[in-house]
Amino acid sequence: MRRSKTSGRRKSAGGVPKLSAIAFTDVWGDCGHFKMQGWLDYRAARAADWVRQIGDRGTDPVATGIAAAVIGVVVGYASLVFRIGVESIQFLSYGTAAEDMVDQLRALPWYLKVFPPVIGGGLVALMLRSLLRGQPAGSVADVMEANMVGAGKVPVKGALYSAMVSITALGSGSSVGREGPMIHLGGALASAVSGWLRAPPATARTLLGCGVAAAIAASFNAPIAGVFFALEVVLGSYAIASFAPIVIAGVLGTIVTRIHVGDFPAFNIPDYSIASFLEVPAFLLLGGLSAFVAIAFMRSVVVAEDIYKRMPLPRWANPPIAGFAVGITAVFLPELLGVGYGATSDALTMQHSFLVLCVLLIGKVALSAICIAGRFGTGVFSVSLFLGAMLGGAFGMLATQIFPSHAAADGLYAVVGMAAVAGSVMGAPISTILIVFELTGSYQVTLALMGATAVASLVSSRLFDISFFNLQLRRRGLALTDSRARLALRQRTVDSVMEQDFITVPATTTLGRVRTLLDTQRRGMLVVVDEKDRFVGEIAMGDLTSDLYDTGLDTLVIAYDLARPTGKVIVAKDNLAQAMTLMQGRDQDVAPVLNNVQDRNVVGVLHETDVLVAFNRLLIENEEEMRGTAVPKP
Repeated sequence: MRRSKTSGRRKSAGGVPKLSAIAFTDVWGDCGHFKMQGWLDYRAARAADWVRQIGDRGTDPVATGIAAAVIGVVVGYASLVFRIGVESIQFLSYGTAAEDMVDQLRALPWYLKVFPPVIGGGLVALMLRSLLRGQPAGSVADVMEANMVGAGKVPVKGALYSAMVSITALGSGSSVGREGPMIHLGGALASAVSGWLRAPPATARTLLGCGVAAAIAASFNAPIAGVFFALEVVLGSYAIASFAPIVIAGVLGTIVTRIHVGDFPAFNIPDYSIASFLEVPAFLLLGGLSAFVAIAFMRSVVVAEDIYKRMPLPRWANPPIAGFAVGITAVFLPELLGVGYGATSDALTMQHSFLVLCVLLIGKVALSAICIAGRFGTGVFSVSLFLGAMLGGAFGMLATQIFPSHAAADGLYAVVGMAAVAGSVMGAPISTILIVFELTGSYQVTLALMGATAVASLVSSRLFDISFFNLQLRRRGLALTDSRARLALRQRTVDSVMEQDFITVPATTTLGRVRTLLDTQRRGMLVVVDEKDRFVGEIAMGDLTSDLYDTGLDTLVIAYDLARPTGKVIVAKDNLAQAMTLMQGRDQDVAPVLNNVQDRNVVGVLHETDVLVAFNRLLIENEEEMRGTAVPKP
């Protein structure tokens, strides 16, 4: 017998259907297939939707705090994986995973010192060519660019590939630092979280800072320095709304490191103290010398890049060339390989002679410049610490020889020089002072650190550039000394604000018709085109002098005679900063916009007021973000 659609159900007196025993059993059977994993997945999806809904509100502190905590933990573990990766490649290359591998390198035969970095350079070249499409590995400059003009977005896929490149380079002995690649990776992971949350640009920048703070904190076991580095270097401001989330991320990144690595400073040094306040001039002089060393290093990278460009070799050959330079150096000066923490620690504890310090200083400048310019690594922070320690140690030896009764230990000058050079290279005096303070754990050297670092930063920014990262961005055509609003203008094109309400007239249009059209045109401008619709010039109301109102000239004078040609034209894909500059040199507050300089077809008109309104809107958004009162766009 065929069961009807209503079988298994019966109606109550009120007409409401009730489940029969058969139907109840069917439902219970279906529920029996519901597994605990499915329930957890359901709850996780609901929680994710809730967090995303909060994130869609834009500046909700709860969502930002949760995201910051997640970023801190994720970046902390990513830093551990990065460090393990470097140690693994280093063990395969040299038979040791220790940061201080000088003694092990000295015991190796020469060919085991030369071949590993050459092979590593070849692998780096292969990865750059196949994974990054010939682009260099990511660095701190890319994170800064993302903050200023990229709405806080760092591509995750490219960052993972860049991390692989950096791990290979560092593990095979490249004379660069590991902190820069870790910062780039941390920023990318933070960007992934902000993208998942659909966070607006202001919140995305804050979360980007969270990733940077967690990376620095996890790398150096220095949470305070990580927070201030993110605020000072990457975000470029101390916005109120950004501070708490960045602190959360920095703290959690440090906790992850301390759980798995331990609570130890990067350098164990004696308790140095200032012997006399008469040393203050010596510390300030060391700051000035540190600026010149920082400038020499940054300029060496630029010179090395130019040399690589002039070499008659393909770009993929640069990393193996740099690797060969590292291998040859390893035979004679193994202290220069890798991050160089071992040699830096020896300088801080006065283990090197004056001659060795000078040789290591010069050698590190040259070798690190070759590696960075050759795309065999990107980090510069460990390099700057190394250079500062060598300079400070050598300077301290001279100071103690000249003024033995008023000078402190040589190692104190090495600590001070380390902060001064790093502050100049990174353009971050506050962060550097805090990093060195947390690395050494010594309160006694704070006064000397502050004085020398301030002098070094002033001198280097005056004579060369604000920082190495700013130099990199300037060579890309970006000047981060401009405000974020002005930089944002460079990212917006003319066609995003131009109007298409304009009138074109053929070049043969009579004067009478021109007058009539100008009287009815809202903006008081006509665009003159030829028979192929190519731009010829423009006619504004001010171009009509009193004698042109003579009706006897109405058929004698045509638009071509009246058209005023413009020198530099505005193209639709020009950025608003370029357009603003061109508009300032015009007599009129409106200008035609062409599709390109070849076809010269008019596609719109740009009004100066529209550019100013866009600029003012960006200024307001920037101010609201600084105050933590930004309202998300609907």
